[in-house]
Amino acid sequence: MENVLIAFGLMLVLLALTVPVAVAVGVATFVGLYLSGMDLGIVAQRMYALVDSFPLMAIPFFLLSGEIMHRGQMANDLLDMCRKLVGHKTGGLATVSILTCAFYAALCGSAIATTAAVGTIMIPHMVKDGYERNFAVATSVCAGGLGPIIPPSISMIMYGAFAGVSVTDMFISGIGTGALWTICFLGASYYVVKKRGYGVKRPRASNREILQAVWNAKWAIGVPVIILGGIYGGVATPTESGCFAVIYALFVECVIRRSFTVSTFIDCFQTSLVTIGSLIFIILTANGLGALVQYHNVMTVLTGIIHSFIPNGEVFILAMLILFLILGMFMEGTALIIILVPILCPIAQDYGINLIQFGQFFLISMSLGLFTPPIGTSLYLGCAIGDTNIVSLSKACMPFIVASLICLFIIGYVPAVSLFLL
Repeated sequence: MENVLIAFGLMLVLLALTVPVAVAVGVATFVGLYLSGMDLGIVAQRMYALVDSFPLMAIPFFLLSGEIMHRGQMANDLLDMCRKLVGHKTGGLATVSILTCAFYAALCGSAIATTAAVGTIMIPHMVKDGYERNFAVATSVCAGGLGPIIPPSISMIMYGAFAGVSVTDMFISGIGTGALWTICFLGASYYVVKKRGYGVKRPRASNREILQAVWNAKWAIGVPVIILGGIYGGVATPTESGCFAVIYALFVECVIRRSFTVSTFIDCFQTSLVTIGSLIFIILTANGLGALVQYHNVMTVLTGIIHSFIPNGEVFILAMLILFLILGMFMEGTALIIILVPILCPIAQDYGINLIQFGQFFLISMSLGLFTPPIGTSLYLGCAIGDTNIVSLSKACMPFIVASLICLFIIGYVPAVSLFLL
């Protein structure tokens, strides 16, 4: 047990020193395994068996398709459509920013990519339109957290693989939870805009302009419709849908929109390879850490402790909310999925909690950590693209953080929100 504590303590120290997640987890895992005298050959076999997984094969394809759409014209089409539809309303540009993040999340499945793509375009326009800079940045940073929640989502694929639940069910469930979180963001945005008087009233777009914008965005809208329709209809698995997403994105950007060149595709391919390489490294090393936890029978001890202090599922949900919020401030989401999901899911089942519902609750908590200080990745990205500082931006994010907590309470205590489509 002491070796496990040493490994986790070392990992937290390395993460606090801003060592890359894969390296921090890898070093901590190796030290823990070495001190425990475990057979590294068996651990290596376990790591190989993990990545030799059909559901995980979907991740590279969704990464590549998201990168292609990110560099093409689909994001701009979505932005123009949202602007024409709601740009004239109170807080119109803030609403446009949130809705574009929601649509874009369905294309790429990444919080960082969503924040970067939408924030780079929207922040200057919002500032020019009379919005306070930090609020403009906070809108894109927080709404970018929808990336891992609205399907198709890489985080959902990983949760499904480690929790032993259907990735298809996670995708379908994500429709309801993603819609709820989007509504909560819109409510927080409207409250702030109304209270502070941000934004300028713009003339409403004509019906013809709206129809034209929707028509131009049809290819982008088709991505989640076709992919999720194929999965929901039983025509394709998530992995097969990931392959189709790559083909679809290439066809639209290269043949229809003609926004791609060979060099652009090579850049997309290289970026995706680097990302998936890092992700696989984290998965492997974190799985080794999981082997260490299993070797020392930590799960049984932890289960006994939790059951002795937590009487029922309602209290368990509240305890997990506090735990996830604290850990999400300091640890990267992928590592949290790999380390915590195999430990906590059996305990959640003991309390009668549906693992699909628990997965949505877990993933939103994890995404919330992206824009909470002190180590929220999206916060630092927002500071870079929005030319602001971490303290001011963190304060501006507070209304969205409160809205996210409300969303989490609803998902945690009202199972129908995440399960009604199943």
